[in-house]
Amino acid sequence: MIAKELELNDSSLAAQMFDWHGTQLAENGSADQAWMKGAIEFTKKSLGVSKEIPAEHVFDLTFIEKALR
Repeated sequence: MIAKELELNDSSLAAQMFDWHGTQLAENGSADQAWMKGAIEFTKKSLGVSKEIPAEHVFDLTFIEKALR
């Protein structure tokens, strides 16, 4: 799925990306808060945005909350 969605021809790279992504998740399967904040800050810098952007405005993790119930 990763290779297809990112249009990667290198299955080894896709496997490495999958493994890396697993290290970025919190124990309950959601994205780690520190990672989400870092991703937002990186994107803000890249786009020259200074406005504060809460993680919940970018990431919708409600499906995980529902699954955990």
